[in-house]
Amino acid sequence: MHNPDNFYKVSAVKSFFSFPHPVNDAAARSVALGVIALSVVTFVTGWAWLLIPLTYGFAARVAAGPKISPLGWFAVHVSGPRLKSWEKFVPGPPKRFAQAMGLAFSSATLITWLSAGWLDRDGYFCP
Repeated sequence: MHNPDNFYKVSAVKSFFSFPHPVNDAAARSVALGVIALSVVTFVTGWAWLLIPLTYGFAARVAAGPKISPLGWFAVHVSGPRLKSWEKFVPGPPKRFAQAMGLAFSSATLITWLSAGWLDRDGYFCP
């Protein structure tokens, strides 16, 4: 027996786990700037625990675009609209691919840190 409610449930889930197309390039660059800032802070301070929110952000943006990513939400709703001179709409799939590459590298880094660690026996950062 066919249940019409299932169609709407599947449709709602599918629309939630979607990536915007087109993408405001100003918002995408705002996200990139936030990722760079978080990466630099992680590297300079040696606070490897910052890899956790960095990796989560990439995973959230790959899965659902900016909906569940704090940095993505900030870029779309706060910083992106304020950068009107940079506003340009570009295709979404290449941006999603870039987020997937970020997820792959940040996941590899996080797994390395969790399994091998980054600190020597005295607690100093060892790249």
